[in-house]
Amino acid sequence: MINTKYLNMITRKIFFPVLLFLAMLLPSLSHVSAHGYVMSPASRGYQGSLDRSTLGYSTAFGIYGSVINEPGSLEAPKGFPAMGPADGKIASANGSIGGDTTLDIQTADRWKKTNITTGVNSFIWKYLAYHATTKWHYYMTKQGWDPNKPLSRQDLELIGTVGHNGTPPQDNVSHQITIPSNRTGYHVILAVWDVADTTNAFYNVIDVNVTSGTGVSTPPATPAGLTQVGVTSSSAKISWTPQSDAVAYTVFRNGQNIQQVNTALFEDAGLTANTVYTYEIQAKGPSGLTSGKSAPLSVKTNSESSPEKPTQPSNLHSMGVTENSASLMWTASIHSQGIKNYDVFENGVKVGETGQTSFLRTGLVQDTEYRYTVRSVAMNGQVSEMSNELKIRTKKTIPGNGQTYCSAEQYNIANAYPTAGVKVFYACKIWKNKWYANPGEQPGTNMVWEEVSACTEGPGCASSGPATYCGAQDYNPLKTYPTAGAKVFHACKTWENKWYVNPGEVPGSNPVWKVVSDCSEGKPCKISDLIYKENDLSVIVSDYVISFAPESYYSKINRIDIITPQGLQVMTFMNPEKNNMNVGHLPSGIYFVKILYKDGKSITKTIRK
Repeated sequence: MINTKYLNMITRKIFFPVLLFLAMLLPSLSHVSAHGYVMSPASRGYQGSLDRSTLGYSTAFGIYGSVINEPGSLEAPKGFPAMGPADGKIASANGSIGGDTTLDIQTADRWKKTNITTGVNSFIWKYLAYHATTKWHYYMTKQGWDPNKPLSRQDLELIGTVGHNGTPPQDNVSHQITIPSNRTGYHVILAVWDVADTTNAFYNVIDVNVTSGTGVSTPPATPAGLTQVGVTSSSAKISWTPQSDAVAYTVFRNGQNIQQVNTALFEDAGLTANTVYTYEIQAKGPSGLTSGKSAPLSVKTNSESSPEKPTQPSNLHSMGVTENSASLMWTASIHSQGIKNYDVFENGVKVGETGQTSFLRTGLVQDTEYRYTVRSVAMNGQVSEMSNELKIRTKKTIPGNGQTYCSAEQYNIANAYPTAGVKVFYACKIWKNKWYANPGEQPGTNMVWEEVSACTEGPGCASSGPATYCGAQDYNPLKTYPTAGAKVFHACKTWENKWYVNPGEVPGSNPVWKVVSDCSEGKPCKISDLIYKENDLSVIVSDYVISFAPESYYSKINRIDIITPQGLQVMTFMNPEKNNMNVGHLPSGIYFVKILYKDGKSITKTIRK
């Protein structure tokens, strides 16, 4: 039996131009600090980037949102589960990509799933920048969780932790994580990469279908690539090629087992000067089986009279590039007496020094290539070898940039703002960033920016302030409304918020707002200005199909756009006909139906699926 609902329609005119502009603009941007994602099994965001190629950009964007352009940008404060992204926003890392929370939509059948088995499974990250790392930790939904509710901490439990020693990660190293035997069917795994040299972590959810696992265990391969990294009179540092079938490595010195480590790097301290030591490595697999020993490596410590050099800085990479600046970061050097400072070289010429493992180079020329290297200076004055060379190219200056209002440069959505305290003009206000601001992290939509003051100098910023109707200011989808009881005008009504309102939580589409009264003062609310009266047309959702009554309207309509409350256009129908607008694959919820008539006029209706 078909259950047909005739819905009350609410005209939506004011906020669509802004939200649709943002929805179209943000997918074109890439965070310069997009630093890592789970490649296998494919995380939800990475799967979106894969589907972008197979489904097409528009379809993939409608399903996944902005993450299809930058799956490595899901970054939020570390400290999960005590800290980190809020419940209901775990998958999007608090909407870290321009406030887009499409990834947080949670239903049993929305997301593609990877088949895995109970028992040990391999998880592999793809790194776009090799940050010093504290650990990785993995969480999984509990048996009996509700896949049709927003993901929260209470749904998850820790299933594995991979510790690290503060060095950068290495590519193609798998984490062997055990899936509990009581899990079956659809589950979500949350993988978290805790970075040591910033306050943030990277959050990736993985959609999996779990079946019972069986199989025969095999030992891991014999380690290869054992080499000397650094040596002093009392220590030796060695590394080898990491392998995906190992969960740990045993280090042998002169035939004796001295330590087990979980990364392909080891520093042996307390050695005797001017002495030869022989090292071998053995791999341990997830089943407990071990490999044969590697080929031996002989290392001779320095004599005590030889001056000790610091190890060379490594993993020099960019944290962000603008038209006139580059933010650099690298892994620290080591010396028994400590590191005094680092020298930074640009195109072979020293341009600065710092006591930190980061450096902001300013005053660069737009659209120009630069080469950077770094060396360390120890407390005893000894200098290291040069780091790896980093090449960057500054961004091109976009025409129209550089306007200044109220002594602040106009905000540029394509720019990063790497230095805290930078003031910008945006939406008739002056804003200041509290920390590094990525491209697309717009003032008023991201906590990195704080409001400083109003500014009436910019275009459209009349000294009279925002338009007021029936004693309430026009609703602004880009701002927060932190105090309950704030009144706004929207869609020919005045509204009042019941609690804190986030940007984009539009009156009429979110329970945070309640209607106070009708208001006919706004221009589109005057009867003489209405193009089509709201009650002339009814939108019906029946058996997953949208239809119109009366049917005479079909011949008048050119296009139908289906849009989420966040302003994302997820479906389009051209020249619609009866029974051909199937929305069965859309998740349940509220949507806006923008109806464009053949005479160029339009209205917007609201439906609930």
